[in-house]
Amino acid sequence: MRNYVTRTRDQIVLDVIEKIDNRSVMGNDKYGGTMMKEIENGEKDLKDFIIDVQEELMDALLYLESAKHCLNDAIQDAALRMVAE
Repeated sequence: MRNYVTRTRDQIVLDVIEKIDNRSVMGNDKYGGTMMKEIENGEKDLKDFIIDVQEELMDALLYLESAKHCLNDAIQDAALRMVAE
């Protein structure tokens, strides 16, 4: 196993790395193993990972659409407050 030392000083990048690390630990706990183990044990192949990516991207589109609705609601609420003042 490699132990990578982070060289960046960009706090945004460091925040994302930390989130990825936390998500990996959570996934290991939840599913009982790593993605590398899934490959080594033959549990998943390239097609399985492509399907996983497709599903995640579809979920991301749904989250974006939901966020747009929330944003529209927030804009409408702010506009109504401004008119009421």
